[in-house]
Amino acid sequence: MDQDPEGRPDRKEWHQRPLVQVVVGIGLFAWGLILGAGIANTDTSQDHAPVDTVSASRPTATPNPTGEDACTLPETMEYRSSVGDLASTMSRALGKLERLFGRASRNPNLIYDEDWLVDVAAVLVVMKLFHDEVSALDAPRVLRTQHMHLANAANDYNRSADTIARGLDAENPDTLMQGYALLEDAAASLEQANAAFERACG
Repeated sequence: MDQDPEGRPDRKEWHQRPLVQVVVGIGLFAWGLILGAGIANTDTSQDHAPVDTVSASRPTATPNPTGEDACTLPETMEYRSSVGDLASTMSRALGKLERLFGRASRNPNLIYDEDWLVDVAAVLVVMKLFHDEVSALDAPRVLRTQHMHLANAANDYNRSADTIARGLDAENPDTLMQGYALLEDAAASLEQANAAFERACG
């Protein structure tokens, strides 16, 4: 990292690492969940199935569906829809963060601009709310592995928001770069979550 004559890191470097891959990653993750939920919700193959009145009159054991059957249960679909909505919100927020930091890369003095700081703060709030909302979700058994990776991503977003805020307050490029690194960690966790989702319900 370049340094100024006093040995401090060059402030211009902190905003040069793109957020594009992070934004695209969570956007694709959200789209996969929403598309999957939509396909499952439009499956009407059972609507006109013949009724077996003999079987219906006999007591049956409580089912414990696994695999694809478990992926189409109402509680599973509700979870997928909730996560898809949260991921879509995060994707938009990270897109805004990319644009804000892109503007700052062209005009570093923006880090002292009150309006710019307020806009960044609003995105950081969304990142922290994403963490809280994901933590409150009750994942169905079939998607527990996916949820574990999603929770890891949410933790990284939460820590990234705190770190970026500290970096801005202290005007410290190194701290800001640490915040960016946590965004990349979150993107990696989302990729793992998406892979786990594909294995379970793809």
